[in-house]
Amino acid sequence: MVGTFDFEFTVPFISGRVVEVHQTVEAAGIFVTLERLVMTPSETRAILSYDPPHAETSRTALAELDPSGGASIEASQVWDLDPRTSAFSFREDLSNAHRRWTLTVTELVDFVKQPVLGQIHQTRVAGPWVFRFEVPEDPSVE
Repeated sequence: MVGTFDFEFTVPFISGRVVEVHQTVEAAGIFVTLERLVMTPSETRAILSYDPPHAETSRTALAELDPSGGASIEASQVWDLDPRTSAFSFREDLSNAHRRWTLTVTELVDFVKQPVLGQIHQTRVAGPWVFRFEVPEDPSVE
């Protein structure tokens, strides 16, 4: 068959629920802040911020989430939004979960660009940075 095919359909949109946390934890002399969670039926994102040790350094982290006091979920993907902020994706439907949660950053990973050679040097700092916080019940769920 040759030609153009047009399909019309509707895709439902479910907006994310934002839980502001703004909690700062210190370990190994480094402060890390859990800014917020964004929860949808397809994933939960945790937004973390931290100060890199030098201007030439970008920092990311390894994290796991325990939304129930049971088994932890490892972040499936990390986006570095800028050198000071990362978003961690947890691919579980936690959008209707409410209770005490724990987010643990197990280690920080620094990437330092070497000015002379232009190579990237990686260093790791062990944590943990442990955030405990309440996720309130979603008022839009009946």
